[in-house]
Amino acid sequence: KVELLSPAIARESLGAEEARWEALFVTSADYSKTDTPTASELAGSQTNSFGIRPGVELPLRTGGTVRVDVPFSRDETDNEFSTLNPAYTSDAALSLSQPLLRGFGTAANAAQLRVAFYEYQQSQARTKLEVIRVLANVDRVYWRLYAAREELRVRVQEYELAVEQLRRARRQVEVGTAAKVEIVRAESGVADQVEALI
Repeated sequence: KVELLSPAIARESLGAEEARWEALFVTSADYSKTDTPTASELAGSQTNSFGIRPGVELPLRTGGTVRVDVPFSRDETDNEFSTLNPAYTSDAALSLSQPLLRGFGTAANAAQLRVAFYEYQQSQARTKLEVIRVLANVDRVYWRLYAAREELRVRVQEYELAVEQLRRARRQVEVGTAAKVEIVRAESGVADQVEALI
């Protein structure tokens, strides 16, 4: 069970590296209020400005980034000659940033991703090897147990035969067809089989 956790951990590390290439929602907001004296009535002395800039940033495998922004702003002034007051602006902006020297290219930027992928494969291979090793050990132990049980069955049969031999020797001694030494030999055989069983 412990070995089976290693590929899951390595997969999460690989997922973290893959997440570096996912799109990112970015936004910024700003508000400013100014009150400055002016020498002319053509310029406003008080202004309020609010802006928000939502966008999406997409990292590229070459090391650059593509960013799409849709900024929106509201400007208000006390200038009497201002045509639009408050004034609203919104545009779409697309920008591309790409380093040309250090950090350029997929070899430099995808190296960590490749390393995480190879570590994931390595973890899977180690886990498979460990599972195969455990199964092989279980298989060997099973056949050893089988052999021990079969050997015990044979020993029990040998013991039963030795007991039967002892009975036969006692009957032959009672009838007079064998000497008492045959009983001692049969008892010795039974003792040997009991020791073998133990």
